[in-house]
Parts: sequence; structure tokens; C-alpha cells
Amino acid sequence: MKFKKENTQVYYATDEIVKINKKDIEQLKQKMKRDNVARARMCAHKKTNDGVHEMFIILKKENYVRPHRHLNRSESFYLIEGRADIIIFNQDGSISETFKLGESNTGEYIFCRMSPTVYHTVIPDSEYLVLLETTSGPLVKNTTEYAVWSPDEGSEEGSRYITEIKKNMAIRN
Repeated sequence: MKFKKENTQVYYATDEIVKINKKDIEQLKQKMKRDNVARARMCAHKKTNDGVHEMFIILKKENYVRPHRHLNRSESFYLIEGRADIIIFNQDGSISETFKLGESNTGEYIFCRMSPTVYHTVIPDSEYLVLLETTSGPLVKNTTEYAVWSPDEGSEEGSRYITEIKKNMAIRN
């Protein structure tokens, strides 16, 4: 598969017919190691203004995805590899629901779709997490709203915040 590198975390498909296999995913993991990044995406769509965005998202276990919501579009995740906790939040930052995504042989969910305005985060629970994320385009950055009650990505508070969420989940389960 041929991809155009946008930056160390984003790649766009260049072929007319996009086909992704295990080798492509493994190559992207190797690029992540080389570039020392905790996440990357292979976009099957060609441009940010395409009507449908299909992205293979790869997250390392230590990755912090800041809780966020999309104001005018739904989003779905289909699990390809690994395991993750999906956390759904109330408007005030309290946890309303948690569930696991896992590979099909685990009996855990392999797919979820979230309606617009649902605050959520993904917490990888395996060395690598590979998801197919689908949402509508075009990409408009100000239609993703990060939760004001959550720490910024890349901050020390982010990893402490996730540790606290995991503790709360253990208490709830």
C-alpha cells in the first residue's frame, strides 16, 4: 500500500483502491517506534474535505486520548487488534459508562458507534491498539470539543488522570 506522509502521525492513502493488510499495520508500528510517537493514523480517504473519513488508528498502551466530543458528527470504532476501555462521560466529567473493546475471540465488543455530543475517551489496554475509525467529513477542527474538566494531551496530568479513571473503573466493577 502506498501512503503519503503528512507528518510523523498522519499518512494518507494514494492508491485508487485502498487495501490494508497486517504488513501495512506492522510497517506503521515500526515507523511509530522510529519516530518515537505514541499514535499514528493511516487515512483511507484522500483529502480532509472528503465526505467519509476512514482511518486506521494505532495507539500505544501509554497513549492518552483527551476526553472529547464531536458536535455534529457520529463516530464509530471497529477493533482490528488489541484491547481497550471506552469511557463515556456525563457533561460534568463523571463516568456514565465503561466497556471493553477486544478481539473477536474474547467475547468483548468489537464495534461501537457514538452519537454526536457524547464525551468519550479510549484507553489502550494492550501494547498496541488498532482501530478502524469512521466518521463524516470534511474535517473541521473546531467541531471537536475537548472536555474542559480533562487535562491537555501531552501533560503530566494526563497520565495521572487516566490512572485515576482506571482506579474508579476497578471500584465500579
